[in-house]
Amino acid sequence: MRFDGDIVITDPIYVITHDDWTKCSYGHNLPILGFENFLADSTLCGDWECLICNDKGKQIGHISADSGQVGIFLTDEIKKYSKEAYQCLRQNNNVATFIHGFHGDVQFYKSLQDDIEYTKIKGVGNINFQNIIDI
Repeated sequence: MRFDGDIVITDPIYVITHDDWTKCSYGHNLPILGFENFLADSTLCGDWECLICNDKGKQIGHISADSGQVGIFLTDEIKKYSKEAYQCLRQNNNVATFIHGFHGDVQFYKSLQDDIEYTKIKGVGNINFQNIIDI
């Protein structure tokens, strides 16, 4: 999917307010909350962490997930939905990676590592990035 602007990589549970979590079917119906330009997928397990690295292998962020999902969101859409959720993400750099001024495509794909299937994230554009499984 194509993104143009500042993006956030995180678990949707950290974006959605507690009251709206059931309303959006636990992150599976984000358009009902006004999200239009996002990408979300199951990670096949609940709790997990990973590093986000650029194409030179340098770490540019870190994410954690608790709901078994991962998402890519435009920061403008998060701010529009909830300024408080945006501020919480900004204050906790362990659960979200911010990539400013991204122009390119992001895709999810499945990867087999040690006989376990993982959700991989790959961004290709003016800033190339991917996730590296941490635990």
